[in-house]
Amino acid sequence: MKKMVSLVCGLCICLALCAGEIQKVSAVYEYTSNNQNETLAEVEANAFERAKQKAIEDKFGLDVNSVSNSLQINRASGNNAQTETNVFSLGGTAVRGEWIETISEEIIEPARFSNGFWQMKVRVVGRARNYSTEKTDIRYTFVRSAEDLESPVTFRDGNDIYLRFSSPVAGSLCVYLVDEDQNAFCLLPYANQQSGAQAIEANKDYVFFYEKFDKNADE
Repeated sequence: MKKMVSLVCGLCICLALCAGEIQKVSAVYEYTSNNQNETLAEVEANAFERAKQKAIEDKFGLDVNSVSNSLQINRASGNNAQTETNVFSLGGTAVRGEWIETISEEIIEPARFSNGFWQMKVRVVGRARNYSTEKTDIRYTFVRSAEDLESPVTFRDGNDIYLRFSSPVAGSLCVYLVDEDQNAFCLLPYANQQSGAQAIEANKDYVFFYEKFDKNADE
């Protein structure tokens, strides 16, 4: 009989409703990635984007938030069927602000690919404003079929599990698998990603653990 597992998701989301005063911000960021499929243009764009996030974090800090939910999993062996409901927690951090305007972008160390990694160091200066925060509508559900996102969310041994996720604000997402012995395994970001969390765009519908959606996915 297969082990029973439950899913625990760490959601890194910035929850924003009201904006504060616009202030000047800056940051130096060293970008590292082992995604060999990135083009030079993508490496530069990602490096400057991460530098902007760091500048906002350095100026305004991070938000921490959490919610709770439950996941029901069914398993069967012969004529016997068992149902187990697991309560899991969702929580995380994200930058507390938004980028308004870029004043300057500087390449300190040009992009280079060495020993399987892209590396680049940049500096960015701009204007940003902080958020006043409160909880907002994060949408997520576990589905058995990535082709049928309205499929039932009751799982049995051998079923595939995909995560459908969307957020009204940008942030980051982490997903962990926790077995019945309380051992935790990181599922997202994927094994070949170097960042500590999966970047999330606002108002975008994601399907995680599905290779057709993301070529980096671990199915």
